[in-house]
Amino acid sequence: MALCATAILFLFFCLCSHPLSGEEVRADWSETLLKSSGVVRIYRGAVSLRDTVGHVYILADSAHAWIPSGSTQSRLQPDRYLFVGGVSLRDSAFQLRADTLAYDPRARAAALRGGVELRDADRSLKALRLVYGFGESRLDASGQVEMAYASQGIWLRSGALLYSAKGDSGVASGATEALRIPSTGGGDTLRIAADTLRFSDGGERMRFSGSVCVKPRPGVHALCQTAHYWEPEGRMDLLGGARAGWLQEGTTGRDSVEIDAKQLLLGFEEGRLATLELQDSVTVCTQQLLDGGGDRRAIRADTCEILFQDTQMARLQARGRVEAFLHPADGAETRLEGDGVWMAFREGKLDSVEVVGACRVTHRPADGKLESRMSGRRISLSLSQERIRRVLVVDEALCEQTGNLEDGDIHLAGDRLDLSFEGGRLQRAVGEGGVTGRYVPAEKESRP
Repeated sequence: MALCATAILFLFFCLCSHPLSGEEVRADWSETLLKSSGVVRIYRGAVSLRDTVGHVYILADSAHAWIPSGSTQSRLQPDRYLFVGGVSLRDSAFQLRADTLAYDPRARAAALRGGVELRDADRSLKALRLVYGFGESRLDASGQVEMAYASQGIWLRSGALLYSAKGDSGVASGATEALRIPSTGGGDTLRIAADTLRFSDGGERMRFSGSVCVKPRPGVHALCQTAHYWEPEGRMDLLGGARAGWLQEGTTGRDSVEIDAKQLLLGFEEGRLATLELQDSVTVCTQQLLDGGGDRRAIRADTCEILFQDTQMARLQARGRVEAFLHPADGAETRLEGDGVWMAFREGKLDSVEVVGACRVTHRPADGKLESRMSGRRISLSLSQERIRRVLVVDEALCEQTGNLEDGDIHLAGDRLDLSFEGGRLQRAVGEGGVTGRYVPAEKESRP
């Protein structure tokens, strides 16, 4: 027994006299136990470990240190530590807190569990579990992970996150969600959900992949396979079967808007969605939601740009082999074809349309008895309550109206034609520059 006590005292002396290769452990109370597997040291009360070589500093309420059997006097060094209660770790890269921390000084790694937190001036992170590799300054977090760059208004949630201090970058996976909250009260919160998120530069650049869902403002949603977000440019690109839709309020009700394209670009200004740019195989459909039916529009084009004012579409600009259809609630139909179609809206209602290039416009009123065909290099339409009131045709202008006309068909050509409509019927025509053809006004019109 005396020999055993002497051995324990000798080990205690060696442990205290030979600190672990730059590691120093301090505590209010300590105990050393000799076991068949080696030596166990128990620390309690204001425990601290300082690794002066690795610049690691750990604090805890209690700790265990294990020294494997077979260690020589010169190598009486713990190969692992377990810190418990009020744990904090600090090194040159991070400051971490947790309920428990397992530290491996040989592998230069720490495993933290329970209420894990990282917090500094630029970022914060929360998780249930975290593994820290000191050499690479890399964090592998899992379990209800949340990361935030509060000053930039960026928040990330995921099931797992691999984060590197190098490039302030990481990869999040498992039910990943990112939020971009505007710094001013006037903007909208941008929400993105995906299977995987890769980010860098403190979240200023993000790439989403796998079942991406984007909500740039309340009521607007977009789906795609991959998405790229660039915070400095205020831009987000949606790729791979991009689809979007929303409801917008107008003076006469609510319009639903559905969009399809191979690529969809979102532009932001002051925290609000300002533009949508659609590229390749574009389709835009709108329909007013009314019990008795409503106005409908459909546009097909190579590219299209939508500009917003507040929460409503203000302008739509379609280019490249454009075909558009207007179907007001009364049953009339207007078809537009050209190299470009520009639409302007007022309080959610279509106010004017301009068709450019080699363009044609075909109009049928609700009764279907007449058909008006207009062509030229530029055609401008003015509307009232979605009904055509005036048409201006410029360059190689041609207008034909056929159907149930008492005075015969109408055929006019010239450099410029200014046409007025009422109830789908041509009521007045003014031509300029080499006007040819035939136009007889209705009998009820007053003649000079």
